[in-house]
Amino acid sequence: MPVDARLKSISKDVFGVDYLLPVAVEILDSPEPLSLTQLTSKVGVSSSSSIQGALARLEAGGFVRRALEGGSDRAKPYHRVDSAFWSLVQELCGRTSAPGLF
Repeated sequence: MPVDARLKSISKDVFGVDYLLPVAVEILDSPEPLSLTQLTSKVGVSSSSSIQGALARLEAGGFVRRALEGGSDRAKPYHRVDSAFWSLVQELCGRTSAPGLF
């Protein structure tokens, strides 16, 4: 499914990166950690390079972490880290609750 244009626009305005919010929403909504390949598919972009910057920012902010061992770099899943950031993601999306929120 193609990325929601509204989320992409909000992401660009708030975070300066087109795909940070769409990637964060997919991570928030997933009950399981997601790999780069899975996130690329779920966000609806043709290349993982489109979302790597967003993932790098999420990781640098301490909002996600990756498995340290096992599998290729593309296969190592991103784990959501408990943070108030996820409430902000929920609010920016206009949600009152999120399926994956703690």
